[in-house]
Amino acid sequence: MPRFRALNEEIAKFDQVLNKSLGGVLVEPDSGAVVATWSCYSFYSWNDEKNYEAFHAVGVDVLADAARKFRALENGAPPVMHAVGFGLKRLPLSTARTSMRLAEAWVTKLQAAQPERSQVLSVAQLAHDGASDGDVVEGDLLLAVDGRPTATFRDVEEAARDKPRVPATLWREGRAVDIELATERVVCGAGTDRVVVWCGLLLQAPHRAVREMGAPRTGVYCSYYLYGSPAHFYSIKACRFVVEVNGTPVADLDAFVAAAKTVGDGDAVRLKTSDLQGQVVATTLKTDYRFWPSHEFRFARGDWQCTAL
Repeated sequence: MPRFRALNEEIAKFDQVLNKSLGGVLVEPDSGAVVATWSCYSFYSWNDEKNYEAFHAVGVDVLADAARKFRALENGAPPVMHAVGFGLKRLPLSTARTSMRLAEAWVTKLQAAQPERSQVLSVAQLAHDGASDGDVVEGDLLLAVDGRPTATFRDVEEAARDKPRVPATLWREGRAVDIELATERVVCGAGTDRVVVWCGLLLQAPHRAVREMGAPRTGVYCSYYLYGSPAHFYSIKACRFVVEVNGTPVADLDAFVAAAKTVGDGDAVRLKTSDLQGQVVATTLKTDYRFWPSHEFRFARGDWQCTAL
């Protein structure tokens, strides 16, 4: 938890399928060529704590790009993709022209790039890990990437693909601004490859779905807790970052393991944690290494290995 949430995804929405199928394809009526795949998306609402589903279609060209990358797995090397690390939203060109004084020259370029859309992209959510080098701010209009006008999410994706850095043009405060944009390096594969189990807490580096909620408070994230453990007894919940152990800041799993090794069996240890919204809570926990020993799990060469700590 939390679940993965796609950013800047170009999709088509349609009504719920009656036969409850999980997916299928959309084809050209005449040639039978596959143009998109559709799937059942599951969403979790924190407001009423229920799951909802919807049916979306994604262009097959997106999947073809990913398939080419995943072929590298046959050689043992996980594929690497590059993407802008911030969220975008669509904005009508008429709104950009009147409210943000977008120059007519850029309006013409964007209309020519996507004649059927008449839209521009606005930065809605900043990068979670500084992937944009601080040059992008919320509210900027993303006019071009690598010299190409970008009016859709797919335009941005294609222009930034396979490039660790790429030139970009923004519209900010009534003028065009050129920057060198550092893209986010997305490694395809297992995702989480190391988990530390301590007093019933499952601790790991923040995975992608967590980082997209905002800047991580630390590199030690509690993804789950085991029932009946000291963590459960002392009400240390999941979806929290461990910030300090007995007053010692912990920036990553190595720092946490080093700090935890100084705590003996049956000792009281003070943990400072932060939730996804940044609210900090201090909790005292009493260890029990006899029934809840510490272990480390690592994923390598297609298998998990367990080591006692």
